[in-house]
Amino acid sequence: MRKRNCHPNRYWLALSGLFLSFALFAQPAAKPLPPYVVGLSLGSSYQTSDVRVNNGGFGASIWLGREYAPAAPVGFGLRGRLSYSKSLGLDPFPTTAIGQNEALNGTRELNYLDYPDELNVDKGFVYFNHRTDLAELGAEAVFTLNRLREQTGFHVALYGGYGLDWYNVRYDQADLGGQPYHAAYAGLDANAPKERILNTLRNQILDGDYETAADGFDSGMGKLKFMPSAGIELGFDLTPNFALVGGHRMTFSGTDLLDGQQWEDPDNDILHYTSLGLQWRIQPKHREKRPIIDVVAPSVSPWTSPWPEAEVRARIRHVASPAGVSCTINGYPAPFEFFGEQFVTRVSLQPGRNEVVITATNTRGTAREVVVIMWTPPIGPPVPPAIGYRPEIRFVAPPYDGFETRQAPFTFEAEVQHVRQRRDVRLWFNDHRIDDFRFSGGRLSANVTLREGRNVFRVRATNEAGTTEETISLRYLPEWQLPEVRITLPATDEYHTTESTVRIEAVVAHVSEKEDIRLTVNGRNWPRFSFDGRIVRADINVPAGSTLVRITAHNQAGQASDEVRIVRQDLPAEPARPPRVTFVQPDQPTITHSEPAYTIVAQVDNVRDKDQITLTVNGERVWSYDWDGYTLRKRIVLARGDNVVRIVATNADGTDEAQVRIRYVGGVQLDQKPRVRITAPADGATISQPTLTLEARVDHVTSRQDVEVWRSGQRIHDFRFDAGSGQLEADIQLREGSQTLRVVARNAAGTADDAVTVRYEPVRPPSVEIVEPATSDYTTSLPQTTIEANILGVTTRNQISVRVNGNGRNDFEWDGQRLLLRLELKQPLTRVRIEAANDAGTDADEVTIRYERQERPTVRITTPADGTTTEADRIRVEATITGVQSKSRVALLVNGQRVPSFQFVPMQQRLTATVALRPGRNTIRIDARNDAGQASDQVQVIREVTPAPTVRITFPETDHYRTGKDRLTAKATVQHVRALSEL
Repeated sequence: MRKRNCHPNRYWLALSGLFLSFALFAQPAAKPLPPYVVGLSLGSSYQTSDVRVNNGGFGASIWLGREYAPAAPVGFGLRGRLSYSKSLGLDPFPTTAIGQNEALNGTRELNYLDYPDELNVDKGFVYFNHRTDLAELGAEAVFTLNRLREQTGFHVALYGGYGLDWYNVRYDQADLGGQPYHAAYAGLDANAPKERILNTLRNQILDGDYETAADGFDSGMGKLKFMPSAGIELGFDLTPNFALVGGHRMTFSGTDLLDGQQWEDPDNDILHYTSLGLQWRIQPKHREKRPIIDVVAPSVSPWTSPWPEAEVRARIRHVASPAGVSCTINGYPAPFEFFGEQFVTRVSLQPGRNEVVITATNTRGTAREVVVIMWTPPIGPPVPPAIGYRPEIRFVAPPYDGFETRQAPFTFEAEVQHVRQRRDVRLWFNDHRIDDFRFSGGRLSANVTLREGRNVFRVRATNEAGTTEETISLRYLPEWQLPEVRITLPATDEYHTTESTVRIEAVVAHVSEKEDIRLTVNGRNWPRFSFDGRIVRADINVPAGSTLVRITAHNQAGQASDEVRIVRQDLPAEPARPPRVTFVQPDQPTITHSEPAYTIVAQVDNVRDKDQITLTVNGERVWSYDWDGYTLRKRIVLARGDNVVRIVATNADGTDEAQVRIRYVGGVQLDQKPRVRITAPADGATISQPTLTLEARVDHVTSRQDVEVWRSGQRIHDFRFDAGSGQLEADIQLREGSQTLRVVARNAAGTADDAVTVRYEPVRPPSVEIVEPATSDYTTSLPQTTIEANILGVTTRNQISVRVNGNGRNDFEWDGQRLLLRLELKQPLTRVRIEAANDAGTDADEVTIRYERQERPTVRITTPADGTTTEADRIRVEATITGVQSKSRVALLVNGQRVPSFQFVPMQQRLTATVALRPGRNTIRIDARNDAGQASDQVQVIREVTPAPTVRITFPETDHYRTGKDRLTAKATVQHVRALSEL
């Protein structure tokens, strides 16, 4: 059996490169502590080697590791593995390649080179078998498809590593008495079917003892060697932290002795391990650090402020939310903003000393910083009191100064308080004033396109109390994508042609400038090409033979190229074929005609298109005529006297011409007035394009000089008129608004005209505004959501593009103005972008939806226990409730009746109450619900009521009993008394 040769060094180099790239990619993502991974597996072990696989091989493995990028799309981890395998081999073919095998050639005890003479074996042979025991302690790098596991539960991983391996190989080539199998081997029919030979060897000849140390293993103690390995795991997560995995692993031994046979085939042996196992993920608990507060501004304390207002900025670390931060000014709570690690508060100062106290708290402790600000009011005339409050401006998006983004389209948002009207607010973007912003309910927003680098927003708000102006900046850092180059013309990688010039066209993406593109012809730069931002076009001169054209594009992410080979094969030269012009009608060089119009017919040979033909009548070129590739036809209006018709044809081989003279001597007069009818555009039409073609039919006019075209009193001189057909065309530039288009015609009989009124309304750019969700960054726990957007300036669905996480969606509803898109949320982060385009431009809006999957609630009543018995009429109830954040979603019921008076603290997940009990059995039930479902728990409590005691004296039997004895034994029946002490 031949084995495929493997190259572990090359494999390990590639694996190392993957490790570095994935590790670097995953570094920014991991905030939680990496989880540990523990697993074990059992399976089958066998070899790719010189000896055929035999049944009975097995293996076992355990591993311990850690994932270092659990949040990345492709996770990376390291683990250590301890494994053991036993692989067996048995050949059905005899081999004579044992001359150098010291275990079988007589060097030690067994000698299969010389068989006993009575067996008539000319050349010694053996049926090879082996047992290989291998143990490994190794380290592996693991790459896991995290996104696939998160979305589907399927576990797919690739891994590779190095290990220190101990292995030992033994043969079964001697019977229980230590003698070779000479007679048994000699009695086998080597030409029998393979399965029959194998069954005979297993069941009748071999004893399965594997007593003989293999070739190269003289000591019988085995060998140590470092070996690389690689494998794949496929499985399914039964729970988020427990998976059933199957896999296949290959160990590249780097030796030909893993099966004990090295003299038949020089290729190295490979050990295989196919297994099924279990794997657990153990998430270590995060050790939170104590809060740290670093005051950024003011930079010193105490600090003297020249103004009655001051701003304090600080960096607060190890605090997750604003709930863990508090701020006071002179002992009174002060409003503040906290996002990420950035803290800011704006406070009003009182004369003298002011103390701003910032406190940050988490589970590890509390940090506190005091900033002292001094302010002395200026001496001067008293300032009249302001009416109300000055405007207050708070930026929402960007959330803080210096914010960075990767998206060029950006929605700026700010809250402006104490301002009632839009006209009292001004917005500047990069020192350019923006007027088309939205302002409603104290919220300002505007859609802008960021430029690369720093961008600055400035907001100014004014009311009766004064003016407030705030500035904030953010940086746009574009995500560079590798260029894409695809040559579309010619359409094949190798193009054959007979032309000396070939048009090249290519689609180039993620490149904006022509300078980022290089076109070469046979390795030499070809600068004569155009680029419109998407398409590269060039006309290439190609010599005879083969020409290689390559287009290369590059940007900050790298470069890409495409190429085409052009093979020019020159055809044999054709004989010259100059054009030939022959008049068919008239067929004489000079004729006399009595009608005012005449149809000329001419045969024009060796001409391909109309551009190679020139027709003139009385020296004036005629552009409109019929041409079918061979015959020219034209009906012309004759002037009195001689009319010279001349046709000139030209091609690459020469020029030919012909002319006729038509003398018009008819007595017919043009006694009819002109007739004018404008056929396009229609009267009252509304036009959205700045240019239109005016079309009219003008009859009874023989010359272009007798026709005029006017636009709102301005004469248009550039128009086309064919007197023979009466067709008039004029390309007219329109002005915005209404205008009148008029055509006037004159002849000896009089004047006629026609006019239409059109209105030019240019197309406005579209506008897109997502109104639901109301914010550009929206968080929900529901698995479904609806996107609603108002779109103006488009008329059809084809002008709208909807993309969800970069993928196009066409399943939206559209009523001409409002768009609805229903989404099933399956990923933690979903980005929706809606874009509209018309002839005047484009507009877009987008929203980010964060889906926080909510688990069903849990309820567990901890006090009282189920079946509790009590004599009290009231009992305390305690329960633990998870997954609920509001008391309104919890219900406490006693015997089916709702009890409203209970305490529920969501942060502590604890409910407490004291409820009244009725005599006998009482059912206490707690219900909890959230958006993911509901849960409940109940207990039974029995209240035992002890009745009042009863006493009935049974002796004496009368109330007045007389006796003469000095002692009397009284008897009574007493009920509901437990002890003598109660009597």
